[in-house]
Amino acid sequence: MKLNYITLTHNAAKEIVQSRKLQSLDFEESSLVINIANGEMPDESLVSLPIRFRSEGKGVIIIHNNDKYETERNSITFDFKSISFDDISDPLKVSCIQKALRFCIKFWENLGHNSSEIIPLDSTKGVVFPFPTNSGNPYKIVMELAPFKNKSNKNNKYKGKHILAYKFSKQAGAKSKEECEVSSISKALDIIFQVETYAVNKKTVEKDRDSSSGAVDLDKDDLLNTTNLLGRKNPIGLLSDKQKAFVESNWNHPARISGPAGTGKTICLILKALKAVSEQTDNIRALFIVPSTAVKNTVEYLLKVTAESAEFCNVEKLQNIKVRTIQQVCMEFLGQDISTTELLDEDSYEAKQTQLLYIMDLLEEVKDNVDAYKKYLSKELYELLKSEDSLSLSELFIHEFGVAIKGRCGSNKEIYSKHSELNFSLPTKSEDDRYFVFSLFEKYQCKLDELAQFDPDDIALSAIGRLESPLWRRRRSKEGYDLIIADELHLLNFNELCIIHFLTKTTATAPISFAMDATQAIGDIAWQNSSVLEYLQIGEFSNEEEVIDLKAVFRCSATVTRLASMITSSGTSLFTNFIDPLVGACEVQLDINELQPEYILENEFNQNIHMHALDVAEVYKDKLGCLRHKIAIIYFDRLMFEEAKENHIKYNKPVSCLIERGDIELLELAKEKNDYVIAMADYVGGLEFEAVVLVGVDKGRMPREDNVYNTASQLFQNYTAHNRLYVAITRAAKAVAIVGDRRRGASPILESAIKNRALDVVD
Repeated sequence: MKLNYITLTHNAAKEIVQSRKLQSLDFEESSLVINIANGEMPDESLVSLPIRFRSEGKGVIIIHNNDKYETERNSITFDFKSISFDDISDPLKVSCIQKALRFCIKFWENLGHNSSEIIPLDSTKGVVFPFPTNSGNPYKIVMELAPFKNKSNKNNKYKGKHILAYKFSKQAGAKSKEECEVSSISKALDIIFQVETYAVNKKTVEKDRDSSSGAVDLDKDDLLNTTNLLGRKNPIGLLSDKQKAFVESNWNHPARISGPAGTGKTICLILKALKAVSEQTDNIRALFIVPSTAVKNTVEYLLKVTAESAEFCNVEKLQNIKVRTIQQVCMEFLGQDISTTELLDEDSYEAKQTQLLYIMDLLEEVKDNVDAYKKYLSKELYELLKSEDSLSLSELFIHEFGVAIKGRCGSNKEIYSKHSELNFSLPTKSEDDRYFVFSLFEKYQCKLDELAQFDPDDIALSAIGRLESPLWRRRRSKEGYDLIIADELHLLNFNELCIIHFLTKTTATAPISFAMDATQAIGDIAWQNSSVLEYLQIGEFSNEEEVIDLKAVFRCSATVTRLASMITSSGTSLFTNFIDPLVGACEVQLDINELQPEYILENEFNQNIHMHALDVAEVYKDKLGCLRHKIAIIYFDRLMFEEAKENHIKYNKPVSCLIERGDIELLELAKEKNDYVIAMADYVGGLEFEAVVLVGVDKGRMPREDNVYNTASQLFQNYTAHNRLYVAITRAAKAVAIVGDRRRGASPILESAIKNRALDVVD
């Protein structure tokens, strides 16, 4: 039965906003928030917070255990006779209720509002836009902040600030003269101002944060992120229900965890690996696959620190976990047959970028003369070449070259010309189509030969040849791995993915757990999330797979998440293969007083911009009350970064330079010296800071225009700019400041964020 109203006291609303378990459906206890949005009586037995429920007719009052009878009190009432959240999904309902309550607390406590919270001039209305304006959800929650201004409240019967939420729609509203019905809120307040309402036995709740009971005080910084899990005796107890389900799932079966930056995917993989090796009486061998040597160093550090502190870990068994990049795994099998100098790059991400540029150059020439090929090509392939942008095409051609031509056909033209069309590959409908594609492959291969380089497909396929040999089949049961963990699986190409299943001890099971966030790397147009097990060649185990899709963003505040969402959503509008992981994401934001991201534009010479960035970092250090090493100054241009390093050394500024991805030792050194961290955007993936200052983000530099020599290059620069900006922004927990040159103008990537007030321009 739908209630007429649900009313919460100030303290009860604050408890719900402060509880990390009520911020996202990743926690089962968030059903309480869904009940509120649906106008339903919550199941009190499922709630561990110090709140209780008073049912009265068709209404419910939610009060805090510490609430006592007072003659003045603040409250928020949701009037379900006029408001309904039925048209939106449950994750969006959580966002609506949480953001509405957060607005109320700011209003009651006279705190500042962010750009998605508005109190129009000369109005008693409050308006909250719970979703990014460009997300396709132009909804707003309208609240009356003075419901009795024109109604009877004789002798100021209801003292305090009482808010009435009465509208949720896409339509224009919040007009100053718009009247709302007050019968429901009047009934609620009659109950709230009765002595009997508080004369009940209080429900006691143990609020032990380390055991993950839920609520966290506003003045504490105890968000569930990687940093705060380090050194804990019971880190698994601090996980969300979804994270815990992944960590505790049977490691003998495939398990997938996905989600945007800051959802805790890597720490879940680390805990799962440690739990598996620690709980087994026999010595199982685990392989932890990472995309780069820098990430390898970070993972090894996190494994060590967690193993030494967590009670469930056996430190001696840490040696049973081997951390390797996929190319290191391949090189170990290939031995002396190839040297590292012959690789495009040891880092899968960088190697793929190089492949993209090589192939985009070829495709740009084709697109310039595409009509000349029209009479030879099938309609499908011709229209694809003519209409699709070079970047998206290059993704398909990487797949075609690596999987279809090299992998399936052994680089043999005649075999390929007769080969049937592959799933997710180019629409080659005829032999002429395939001869044409193969001619482009030969040009690409010539470029590699001229440079004496092997691409990731060459390395992977050579390793697969060794793994398919009788020698490995005989040794597999002894030298293979009992468990394989793979972080950032989206950075591996298809042939690299095919290697993984060969590395297990047996084909009878698929003990492979992996994490994905496709937005943190150059996308792959051929990638289909539903087909990952097929790519890993373990599709027959799909009925055993544990699939966890995380939505709770623990690292970033609401304002930071909203800004990042503007970047990813603008990327999806420009590129067909850009994946937006923040769709439906919900930030676990416990701080009420948020900091709005700022875009600081001034007339800057390069030397001035470096000093200005330091000044901005100093301002945010004071605002946040944090140490310097908690703030990162991030550059996107290598020359600017090198110039900044020289400038700061010359003037003896308090900075430490991060020059490798995941350099944990540098961060520890910055902490000891009380330095700011300065870094290229390429080096900060996986790291966390209280605030970030992004330098040189303006027109012409982000994306870069100086090195654009054709359309393909322009597309590549634009695509990678979106990607790097997303990664840089999502390193921040609380604040983002962006510094640019006013003379250049605002970066076009930020236009949507500025327009939708996710970013304030300061000039």
